[in-house]
Amino acid sequence: MSLVTSQLPNPWPTLGPPALGVGLLLFLLLLVVLLYVFTRNYVRVRAEHFEPDVQPGEVVRDRITTNRFLSQTESVLTTHRIFQFRKFWLLSRRGIDSLALQDATRVTFFRGINLYLLLLLILVLGIRPVALVVFLLLIEMRVYAVKFHTEAFFPPRYFPPVATISRHELGALDKFYRTAQAAWAARRVEKGQPAAFKEQAIRDTDLRWGRAVWMAIGVYAIASILQRTLQAHVSFNDYFFAPLYLGIPVGLARRGLHEAVWSALYGVMMVIAVAFPGAFASDLPQAHVVQFLFLLAAVTGIALAAHALSRWVHPAIAFVALLLWPVLVAIYDSRLFFEYALYARTALAMAAAALVAAISSPKEANV
Repeated sequence: MSLVTSQLPNPWPTLGPPALGVGLLLFLLLLVVLLYVFTRNYVRVRAEHFEPDVQPGEVVRDRITTNRFLSQTESVLTTHRIFQFRKFWLLSRRGIDSLALQDATRVTFFRGINLYLLLLLILVLGIRPVALVVFLLLIEMRVYAVKFHTEAFFPPRYFPPVATISRHELGALDKFYRTAQAAWAARRVEKGQPAAFKEQAIRDTDLRWGRAVWMAIGVYAIASILQRTLQAHVSFNDYFFAPLYLGIPVGLARRGLHEAVWSALYGVMMVIAVAFPGAFASDLPQAHVVQFLFLLAAVTGIALAAHALSRWVHPAIAFVALLLWPVLVAIYDSRLFFEYALYARTALAMAAAALVAAISSPKEANV
């Protein structure tokens, strides 16, 4: 029955597959429209600049715009108040708040890992290749914030945090923090209130994985995916992928301990995650936890030995540390010690380590 030339059945169509399909289509259409409206409004409001309505004798001291995921905050510091114009993509929310500086008890700087996102990632996603990459990104990502604290049980209850997750905005945030402390102390003294502060430089000394570690993890991911696609299983028992798994950390050992250890640890974890990708089909019928722990410990130990040889003997012989691989395998299973294939894979791993060492540049500073 045509919807254009015929009337609707009386009273209404029964709820069935056609009705469900039309309802889903209309829902998706409304969702697309909603996403467009959110995006259009957010793009427009990001271009706006906030100008506070200052009082007589009030002067703007500093302003900073910080960005977080799908939100932006424009903070304006004056000699009397701190203003914030908050813009959100979700629901096109807007908000303007202010706090008198004399109501703030102290001004502090905060830096830390977003623990809540890490816990949510582990609980929801579990161990998967993409989850491992996101986990490493969150570990490397920091939340930087300048906070204006007020009394716990007295109004106002507004605590304006000037926060960002970008390292590139840390310099501007440092300047804003120093200016805020000076303006806050001057305002408290002007009002006859106690104020004590000490300027402290904000230095970014937190752990960063570095380009070499990220590239190594990417190579591990691509190699393990190819091995699972082209071969029967993901394993350390072939003549092409296994030497690469063993050789990458050793080849990076001359760059530093940081690159050697983290590329070995997270590289093997990526191989295991590809073999058991969460909700997807597993590569093996069951997980050999003891074997996985052995691989993590063995590859990381070889990377440590390679770095020791590179530092205390000579970088050119760091690949000799791979001779520990047959010994460690024999400790795990003595029957494998007499297999010629084990020594052939070890020799190929040395060649792979030499290739990685030749490609990587040791001039890049460790982070």
